[in-house]
Amino acid sequence: MTINYNVLKVGSTLQFSSGNITHSGNFTATSGNFTTLRVNQTNVSLNGHNHTSNDITNFNSSVSGLLPNITGAGVATSNFSNNTYTINVPTDARFDYFKPPAPTNLIGTRGSTLVDLLWSAPTVLAQVPITDYLLQFSSDNGTTWSLFNDGVTTATSGTVTGLTNGTTYRFRVAAVNGIGQGNWSSISTPITPSTIPPAAVLLAFDGANNSTTFIDSSSQQRTITRQGSTVVISTAQSKFGGSSGFFTGGQGAGTPDGVSFPISYSLSNNDWTIEFWMRPSIATQYRTVFQTNASSSQLHCHIYTDGKLYVNDSAVGNIAAGNIIANTWTYIAIVQNGSNWFLYQDGVRVQTATKQTLGSITGWALGYSTRFDGGTLYAGYFDDFRITTGSALYTGSTMQVPTAALEP
Repeated sequence: MTINYNVLKVGSTLQFSSGNITHSGNFTATSGNFTTLRVNQTNVSLNGHNHTSNDITNFNSSVSGLLPNITGAGVATSNFSNNTYTINVPTDARFDYFKPPAPTNLIGTRGSTLVDLLWSAPTVLAQVPITDYLLQFSSDNGTTWSLFNDGVTTATSGTVTGLTNGTTYRFRVAAVNGIGQGNWSSISTPITPSTIPPAAVLLAFDGANNSTTFIDSSSQQRTITRQGSTVVISTAQSKFGGSSGFFTGGQGAGTPDGVSFPISYSLSNNDWTIEFWMRPSIATQYRTVFQTNASSSQLHCHIYTDGKLYVNDSAVGNIAAGNIIANTWTYIAIVQNGSNWFLYQDGVRVQTATKQTLGSITGWALGYSTRFDGGTLYAGYFDDFRITTGSALYTGSTMQVPTAALEP
C-alpha cells in the first residue's frame, strides 16, 4: 500500500495542499530549495539544501522519519525525475501514522436499556478527515467486545441501545478515515443501564492520598470546590475504591472547611434522593454533614449532641436517625417521595415525615454550614456522596444497602 500527496512549497517548508491518499500510487513532492517537510505537525529535516538526483541518499534517510510507523517487508525507496521526488513504499506496509489517533475524554450516561456516549475528536490531517466512528461495548469487563451498529456518522456522540438493565458495561470508541481505523480510546468507567435517572452529582472521593482535587464523577461533571485548607483525599479509610474524603473538622469556627458544588434545583417541587457513606470521628457533638445554599429554609443535615443524625429545614421541624457510632461506616439515604420525607439508616427506614418547603437552592456545602456556625465542622470520612434529582429511589420500609460503589 502506498500514499500519494500533492504538496505546496511555502518558504523553507513543504506543506500539504489539496492532496489525496490512496492505496496505490506514490508520495509526490515538488522539487525546490526546502529544508523541512511538515507532516501532521512533525518536521522532518531534509538536510537543508537543494535536492537533485544526487541527493537521493539523503532523501532516503528521511523516509523513516516521514513515515515513522510503517511496518511490513521491504524498504522504502525514492527517485528523482522531472523535478519530482517519488517515494515508493512496499505494498504490504501499513500507514498507521496517517490513521486517526484515539478519541479522548469518553464519558457515558446511563438510561433505561441504553447508554449515551460523548467524546472528544482526535486531531487529524486535513487531507484525511474522519469519516466515521466505531462504538464497541463489553459486558465482561473488556474480555470480549461487540460492535454497535450506529450507521456512518462523524458526530462525537452516540447512543448504544438494546442493553440490559442491571448489567454493567464498558465502552470504547475509534475514529475512521480514508486510511483505515485508528486506535481505540481508553475504556470507559463501568456503566449500568437502569430505570434510575443519572446522578446530579457523585463524589466518589477517588484519588491519591492527600490529594486536594475533588471530582464529580456524574455525567454533569460539576465543579467541586475545596473550601478551607484541611480537606483531602485519604487512603487511610475507604468504603469503596480505596480512598475517601477526609474532613478534619479543625479549621475553626467561622471558616468553611469542606467541599461545595453548584446544583440549582427545586427540592420542594420534585422528588429526590441524597445518599452517602459517613464515618465520623466525632459523633456526640453538633457537626454539620451538609447544607444547601439558600436565602431561607435550607435543607440541613447534622449530627447532634445526643449522637443522632438529624435532617431538618432550618426554619421548621426535623427527622432523626438512630445513633451514629464514631469510627464506624454508616450508610444514610434521605428521600423526598411526593409529600413525604424518608430517612434510611443502614437499609432501614427509621423516620417518615411530611416534606417541608425549602428555599430556592443554588449550591451545596458538604462538611460545613454555609452560615459558618461556630464549632459545627464535620470531622471524619465521606465516601460515595450522591444526589439524584427527579426520582425517589427508595420508598419501602427497607432498601438494599449498596455493596459496591454507587453509579453516576
